[in-house]
Order: sequence, then structure tokens, then C-alpha cells
Amino acid sequence: MHDLLEIWQHWHAGDSLRAMARNLGVDRQTLRKYIQWAEAAGYRPHQPGVTHVDWVALYRQHVPAGPGHPRTAQALLVPYHDRIVAGLTTNTVTTVWRRLVDDTGVPVSLRTFRRYCATLTAPPQAEAVTVWRPDPPPGQEVQVDFGLMGWWTDPRTQRRQRIWAFSMVWTVSRHPFVWLTPTQDLASWCQAHVAAFAFFGAVPHRVVLDNLKDGVLKADRYDPQLNKSYAELATYYGFLVDPGRVAHPKDKPRVERPMRFLRDSLWAGRSWASLDAMNAEARRWCRDVAGQRIHGTTGRRPVEHFQAVEQPAALPLPPTPWELATWTTAKVGVDARCQVQRVLYSVPWRYLHRQLDVRVSAREVAFYWQGECIKIHSRGRVGDRPHDDPADFPRTNWRITWPLRRGVGNAPRPPGRMCSRSSRPYWLPRRPPICAKSSGFCDYRRPMGPPASTRPATAPGPLATPGTGPCAPSS
Repeated sequence: MHDLLEIWQHWHAGDSLRAMARNLGVDRQTLRKYIQWAEAAGYRPHQPGVTHVDWVALYRQHVPAGPGHPRTAQALLVPYHDRIVAGLTTNTVTTVWRRLVDDTGVPVSLRTFRRYCATLTAPPQAEAVTVWRPDPPPGQEVQVDFGLMGWWTDPRTQRRQRIWAFSMVWTVSRHPFVWLTPTQDLASWCQAHVAAFAFFGAVPHRVVLDNLKDGVLKADRYDPQLNKSYAELATYYGFLVDPGRVAHPKDKPRVERPMRFLRDSLWAGRSWASLDAMNAEARRWCRDVAGQRIHGTTGRRPVEHFQAVEQPAALPLPPTPWELATWTTAKVGVDARCQVQRVLYSVPWRYLHRQLDVRVSAREVAFYWQGECIKIHSRGRVGDRPHDDPADFPRTNWRITWPLRRGVGNAPRPPGRMCSRSSRPYWLPRRPPICAKSSGFCDYRRPMGPPASTRPATAPGPLATPGTGPCAPSS
């Protein structure tokens, strides 16, 4: 408005189009359009008696403001006001505009139509369509999710950290379980499942979850790739993992909707001395508060509904709880050992230079090659000596040692050398080295020692009989 009034005031003062375009930064074609409005109203440059009120009245004639006073292009939509309002209750703005243009031929752009809808006093919104999802049979399904509760300061360490709530809700009875944790890692995710099954005393046939990395490594509607540890947990308890669609929280509404109630009833306005006290209160809340209320949809108490209907139809608990295990990979070194969490473990020497899958639990470390378990060791601690099994090394009368570094001539020479460049790794008997550089593991393409005339009379150590032993070539 003020820009248009300024243009008329400069024009009334006698400024030329060139000067007005330079001073006001407006194109001359635009200036001519607005000056024609003033000339059509009977105004002239240097006309006496023209005040600011006159210019405002002229502005209101051409650019009315406010709801019910559409602009020039929007004035074409006034006759269709009722139709537009009725259409916006069921459809989007773009759909209403397209149908109006197709039916009436009104020459209004989509941008003008959106500006007209914005001037409505209370723009009608399309009603949210809620699709009723019938409940599955009792005992068949639970829905799980993480939700942020808030901040908590540990009284012992004075450390401020966020607390997340793992929630599991049975679909039919709405009986909940809540596990509070400061992290959302794999250990917390699996530990919460184990605690939930122990709390309910039953296991569902199917678990519906979203696509967090602790459960689903690669989301796919038909063939999702599950986390190995979570897939192992599902196999142990016997339930089916059913991930929802990406960015579709309504696929698991039974656990999404109570998050606000959980945050208000359990978390807000309370403080705890430790995480253990927090989870003890969460279990009591699930049993005595959330489990004893009359649910608005089912009309029953969730605890009683669960015990009467869902628990008999669910799967029984295994005799012992599942033990958390993590998966990693390790490569077999030239000494037939793998390093896992800074501890060395021996594996059968036939898997030299292979990349093995490693399952690490609290008590043992298992090595897998192409899905087959090839070795199991008791789990060691950092600083332990290598966990070796003599059966993992070749059947020779030499012990396996580390290869020597170059340039260390006075260090003890390893009693055996291993050929590592052939397609099939095998072990070679000990021979005297040519120089300090050859005191480590050898290259099978190079000669193993000096000519026979220059060799020492006695070799340091017994030599294996050629063509014998476990590494002899097969006929």
C-alpha cells in the first residue's frame, strides 16, 4: 500500500517516469499501470487539493483488503465462494481449483486461488481420514516402539541425560510394558524384549516394530534385512518380526497413541535415585495404574483382559532367558589366530586369511564360516595370553610363533615357515635361513636355502620326511 501511495505522490509532484523508476526502483511499465488508475479517477500532476486521504481512497477502489474484499483477480472467485468452502472440506486446494476451472472455465491461476483461500476467516480443513484396523486374534501380536520421556540428572554422578521409554503393548488387551533406558543401542533393545517377555510370562506370535537399526538393517516392504542379534532373539523365542512401513507410524497405533499418557502419568513431575528404581516404578505403573484402568475402547481392565484372553493363546516362555550376543567379523592371521576385542583366539589353520563371522556373548566366543560354527572359545579379557587349542595348528613337532621383524638378526628364528601365497595354504618344514630377511615366513617361489654345497653340515632341528604328514599333496 505504501509503495503505491508513494508512486502517486511522486507523480502528482511532477516527477518523470525515468526519475521515478530510478528513485523508487519500479519498472516504468508498472508505473504507467498505476498512473493510469490515477488519471482514470480524474487526478492530474500538480492538481491542488489532493490529500493523503484521496490517495488511500483510490487505493481501496483498486486493491480492497481483508476477508470479503478480494483483489481484482480474486474477485472472479466471489460467486463460487460457497462451492469453494464446501469443496475444501473434503479435498485439497489444488483439487478444488482444478475442478472449478474445468467446470466453470474461470480464468484464475492456482496461486491466486491459494491467496483467496488464505483470506477466508476460518479456512476449512479436510477431515482426517481414520481407517479402522481390526484387531488380530488374541495372543497374536504386540507393537513395540521407543519414545522420549525427558531429561534426568543422576544424583550420584550429576550427569544429565535423556531417558527413553521402550514400550510393548498387546494389540487386543492393550496391556503395556515400559522399560526406561538412557540409550537406544542394541543391548538396550534386546534387553527390553527379554524383560518384557518375563514381565508378561508369555511370548506373542508376531512383533510389529518400526525400522530402527537395532531391529532392521535394511527396510524393505517384502524382504527386510534384520539385525543378526535381533533375528537370533526372535528365533530363540519363536516370534515373527513384522516391520511396519517407513514413515508410517499408524501401522502400529496401539503403541504410538499411549506415549502421551505414559509421559504424563509416569514421567512428569517425578524424580528417581537410579535407573533400577525408575524401572521398578515403571513395572508397578504398568501393573497397577495402566493395567487397572478401564480402557476406553475395550471397556475392560488391560491386566484382566490379558490374563483371560491373550496369555492362554500366546507362546510359552523358554526355560531360560535369552543371552545377549553381538556379531562382528575377524580375519584369520598368518599364525592361525583371530583378534576379537583385543584378545587372540586360535581357529583351525585351514581357514588361514579367511574373514570369519564372530558371535560374542558374555561367556563364549564362536567363529563361523559360511554359516557353520568352526570354533568356540571361552571369552577372554584384555591382557590375557592367546587362547590356543593345539588341535587348531598343523600336526608337526614345532610350535607356532610370530614372524620376526626385518633387521632383527639376533632374535630366535621361528621353527617353521608357512607358505601363504599359494591357493591352498600349507606348512613347510624348517630350513636354515639365507639371511636375516628370510627368518620370517617365506615365499614359496623363492629357493628355501643355499645350494647343497654351502649348507651347514647339521640343520638346526629335525626335518620332516618329504611327502608325509597332514599337508602332503593328495594323490
